[in-house]
Amino acid sequence: MATVVEANPVKQMLERFQKGLSNRFKIEIRSSSDQGDYFELYGGGRKVTVRANNYVSAAFGINWYLKYYCHAHVSFCEDRLPDLPVDLPQVKERHETVLSDNFYMNYCTFSYTTAFWDWKRWEREIDLMALSGINMPMAMVGAEVVWRNTLLKFGYTLPEVKEFLCGPAYFGWLLMGNLENIGGPLPDEWFKEQTVLQKKILARMREYGMKPVFQGFFGMGPSS
Repeated sequence: MATVVEANPVKQMLERFQKGLSNRFKIEIRSSSDQGDYFELYGGGRKVTVRANNYVSAAFGINWYLKYYCHAHVSFCEDRLPDLPVDLPQVKERHETVLSDNFYMNYCTFSYTTAFWDWKRWEREIDLMALSGINMPMAMVGAEVVWRNTLLKFGYTLPEVKEFLCGPAYFGWLLMGNLENIGGPLPDEWFKEQTVLQKKILARMREYGMKPVFQGFFGMGPSS
């Protein structure tokens, strides 16, 4: 028989959205002999049981229940999450998919949207990823730190590296390999802050069982 464990990341996420919300769901993580992700919902009254093969599937199942049974709405734009009724609506459903990788974000996101996010904003985004069933997000925060460290290792001076790297609002183009220098230079403290931030982001993604996507070297270097 498969081991049943409490999905702590999901419980903690529910508490961030509404105090006491985690007490209304019993979460069971069970491995499945079948390929693909799934979630099951059953019960009602004081508590609904959510059974899934991983934390992201469990979070997605909870979001499904909140949306279609409690008329609650949690989204990237705005939340409408009223207090749940004392007696939760009865449910008995199972949903599954053979699509194992649910990818999210692109390079431009890290210029247009996330360039100046702090941990609090990233924490919410990662929670929303889980609720939306996303398990393969891009993880480009701090890529400029890798660029700096690598170029220094290959003999570039710090002023030369700063001249090459662009400012945060242009990271998307730097990551795509078609722009350098614009909007910089970056202050020294930026690199330290982004390193700390990315470590927090990756730790939380991995707690959920997500598979963060990093950038490989694509052959670009400073033009001078």
